[in-house]
Amino acid sequence: MQIAEDYIPFKCEFIDDISRVDESAQSEVAKSGGTILAIVKGQHFCPGKVSRNHRLYTPELWEEAGKDEDVQRKLTNGQMFGRIGHEAEITDEDIADGKFSHITRNIDWKTGIAESVIYNTDMGKTLYTILRAGTTMFVSSRADGDYEGKDEDGNDILDPKTYKLERFDFVQDPGFLDAKPKMISESKQNEKVEEAVKERVAESLLSLAKELGAPVELDGSTYIVESLENNTVEMTDCDKGTGDTYKFEDFTEVNEDIKQSIVKFVEGLQEEVKQSADTIRDLKFANKNGLNEAYVTERRRAGATYEAIEREQPETQTFKVLEAKAPAREAEDNDGSLIGYILGSKR
Repeated sequence: MQIAEDYIPFKCEFIDDISRVDESAQSEVAKSGGTILAIVKGQHFCPGKVSRNHRLYTPELWEEAGKDEDVQRKLTNGQMFGRIGHEAEITDEDIADGKFSHITRNIDWKTGIAESVIYNTDMGKTLYTILRAGTTMFVSSRADGDYEGKDEDGNDILDPKTYKLERFDFVQDPGFLDAKPKMISESKQNEKVEEAVKERVAESLLSLAKELGAPVELDGSTYIVESLENNTVEMTDCDKGTGDTYKFEDFTEVNEDIKQSIVKFVEGLQEEVKQSADTIRDLKFANKNGLNEAYVTERRRAGATYEAIEREQPETQTFKVLEAKAPAREAEDNDGSLIGYILGSKR
């Protein structure tokens, strides 16, 4: 007999994982108390297909492998240990020293889908890090067996009667290109941390909107933030004139919309401030030069500088007309003395 090693690319689906510990403690990872890092699921072998090293694994072979007493015992007792690397055997001493990374379980012998439970050993931590980072690893079935001949394409046919499955390992070099297991149930720790961060962001944004008096546009409606207290926010729908109370978690998916509402409002304020400043400058310039404010504003909007306006011809300018009234006084005679008084040359 000889060892039959074949490799399948493993793109895992995380079905349970310490990065998302469920606070309700319902997940298997959470219940494990830190002994399990993740549970991954996916293709571990490919019934009826030929490996890249030209070996044919018939459906009958895998069906018989699943009936093997040693395989059944390992699966029942959770003892189908695996590791990174396919060469060395896994001895009791290796298990005692933590020189394994996972166990394989829940094998569907017809499809080749199975789960691997990654343990919190040094090798398990390494495997978890690699898979969590998104790196493709390959699943290798390690077994003893003979060949029973070749198929019409010259591929070696493994003999179901002599095939003895030992374990499934994670390796670099692929034999099959189809096995891409995935983690199917991740813990909720990271997810809840992310949600908590989003809630804090929502609280900060809504608080800022309230302080600025900025209207918040959400789903086609405009709201005004009235108050924030006890992890809740009271808002008024400007379109309907109705108010309601919400939790910060209600806004975690629309934080960007709230942010954009505030940005839009602040940009509007900035434009108003700029226009006010421009108006004040125009007024000061007009008063200093005896010009009509509206004329200066019109010329400025047309792109003229203050210097250009000063250089313009008087006939093109619109001056302010200041009307001075002399105090009423009866004329003492009809010889123009009143006029002379007004002109400052009373005779």
